[in-house]
Amino acid sequence: MTKRALVIEDEPAWRMIIGEILEDLGFGVEHAPSFIEASRALRMKRYDLAIVDISLTDADHENRDGLRLLTTADQGLQPPPTILISAHDGPEIRAAAARSPVVAFVSKGEFDRWSFIDLVSRIRPP
Repeated sequence: MTKRALVIEDEPAWRMIIGEILEDLGFGVEHAPSFIEASRALRMKRYDLAIVDISLTDADHENRDGLRLLTTADQGLQPPPTILISAHDGPEIRAAAARSPVVAFVSKGEFDRWSFIDLVSRIRPP
């Protein structure tokens, strides 16, 4: 049975990069570019891994819909093991990630394909 991953990312280029890596690792990949689509996907299906961007809109860099998505478990959403990813890295972002059900945080500014592959391989469910 193929493992399933959900990539929650508003930027098409990042969706493509992350999706290709996950497919190479044997995941079936689905994409959700917005909070609403991600919420719907998490309610409808079970995923083995989620990659979640903190900000789900380019127009508002203060947007934290990705984090909000992770805190909605009390509304019937059960996020799978999650890697949080963001172009905005700083103490407040890392502190928010530490308070949410996140397995790891990846800064887009420091993104390295091989490190990401290693990270996914280590947290990949059996």
